[in-house]
Amino acid sequence: MSGYERQAEDFCKKYNVKMSFEYLGKKKYFAGDTKYRDVYRVLITRKNENMVVRFGDSLYNTAKRPRVNPTKYDILACLTRYDPESFEFFCDNYGYEQYDDYGHINKASHRIYKAVVKDWQNVDRIFSDCIDELSEIF
Repeated sequence: MSGYERQAEDFCKKYNVKMSFEYLGKKKYFAGDTKYRDVYRVLITRKNENMVVRFGDSLYNTAKRPRVNPTKYDILACLTRYDPESFEFFCDNYGYEQYDDYGHINKASHRIYKAVVKDWQNVDRIFSDCIDELSEIF
């Protein structure tokens, strides 16, 4: 177990974080994917609160045989740990286009922004009392 994985395991133990994994199959997960990767539905539970995230594993891990679930580190490191604030702030700070070629809100960027806001709201709801320590897992 790597140091990162140990850090995530210790965090989960300290804050009573449970995870369960449901394998959804091999899918093209990200826009522009040309290869299939293992995709999971992950249920994260803490303090009688739940959140569900979809996780697309790396192509490297997908190629491994036999298939293994992602680690707690894999999941925790991918959670949104900072408030994305406004759409404008999000685009400026994360390199997304705010407007399309016609001066309208970029639909793809706005869809990503809304997903990040939803993730942040769930993370904040479940981990608000330990968000600083969660943010140290990277």
